[in-house]
Amino acid sequence: MQNSFLNIILSKMEALGLTQLEFMFEGVPVITSGVGGQSWIVRDGEEGIHVKGPNDVEGAANAILRLASDETKWSKFSDNARQRANQYTLTNLMRRLDDALTGQIEEETGLSKLPFEVRSTISQPEYVIQTWSHGTIKVAATERRIFIQRGRLSRTTLEVPYSSIRSIEHVRKLHWKSLLVGGLLSLLLFIQHYISPIISRGLISSFEYFIVRFVPAGTVGLEAIIRVLWVVPVSIGAIAFLVGMRKGFAFHGASINTIFLPSAFGKTVQYVREMQNRLVTDDNSGAEEATEMGEAQGSQPSSEQGTESSR
Repeated sequence: MQNSFLNIILSKMEALGLTQLEFMFEGVPVITSGVGGQSWIVRDGEEGIHVKGPNDVEGAANAILRLASDETKWSKFSDNARQRANQYTLTNLMRRLDDALTGQIEEETGLSKLPFEVRSTISQPEYVIQTWSHGTIKVAATERRIFIQRGRLSRTTLEVPYSSIRSIEHVRKLHWKSLLVGGLLSLLLFIQHYISPIISRGLISSFEYFIVRFVPAGTVGLEAIIRVLWVVPVSIGAIAFLVGMRKGFAFHGASINTIFLPSAFGKTVQYVREMQNRLVTDDNSGAEEATEMGEAQGSQPSSEQGTESSR
């Protein structure tokens, strides 16, 4: 088979074309009638040539002549045929089937919404019940835990079991330091003419040189710039304060670091509360069942002793 120059089969009916695959695996181009599975296993002009049907003997003869007289085309078809057949080896077919089934399961269970690096570590099936996203933060909730992903290109994913969350704090983060630092710098610039005698003249000259470099000559006077320059630090501090001001929720737990989520994830917090309440209810139910079983086992010997006494 591997020493064959061509494979020619003009079938009237073909389910798949296993014979063609065997020849193609050895790098043998195929001339086919293109019926059934041969129509897509062997692509016309890629791994072989399709004729006009099982009775097209003249077309098959012309195809033989074309490949016999064109070594470059035969080599191209041979390479393509070998690569095409390798796609349908048992190993590759099993891998593709496994990937398809896994993808379908992940789609049905919602796991496809989790990052790939997380899905590859989950040994037992988990159903993603709800997902939320805001900005660069995504949250997915299963029946056992929540997954918090931050970032897009460079991202991290944190998984937190519901049992690890001991408390939920409603917080408002205010960056007072930026506002305070900006205010202090503005105060120093505002009173600079009072303290300039005790400041190094070289430092003042460097500061003036810096301003001249970035402000075109003749547009605004240097004294006018220095006079209003004290507004810049406090303005920057105020902008940083407003931008950094955030409201949200902080998850606390003995085994986890504090996790902050913006206020847009209010529904996430509600869902976490529901799951925690469900866990508490399940624990209480289990404890009650264990107590009832213990009481039943404890009362059984006493009833037996009472029977023996009556005898």
